[in-house]
Amino acid sequence: DRAGGPFPLSRPVSPRAADVGLEAPDGQGPVATPRFRVGDRVRVRERHPFGHTRCPRYVRGHAGVVTRVEGAFPVPEIEVHAGELVSEPTYGVRFDGRELWGDAAEAATSVHVDLYERWLERRT
Repeated sequence: DRAGGPFPLSRPVSPRAADVGLEAPDGQGPVATPRFRVGDRVRVRERHPFGHTRCPRYVRGHAGVVTRVEGAFPVPEIEVHAGELVSEPTYGVRFDGRELWGDAAEAATSVHVDLYERWLERRT
């Protein structure tokens, strides 16, 4: 009532994960065995699906290093947007501040972000 009536809370919900840009890389299906290990250099996929995801936009397209390998957990954006229960490995990834914000970042700045495997690709 205080908002003056109904208003949209998110972009339209799609019936399939692929429709919201959340399919796994390289056409691979859900995986339970982690593809990456601590110390691996990774890059966050440059994807911008509709709606909310657990991947912050400021790390997309940037490189980091895996610092933790967590268990496999359900991907909430797929469950919400596609009604599918898909679990996959998660990782703690450290990003150097200069990788994210250039020379404007302080030299010792780093950011740690937890990411689902579908957001990561191996960096050579």
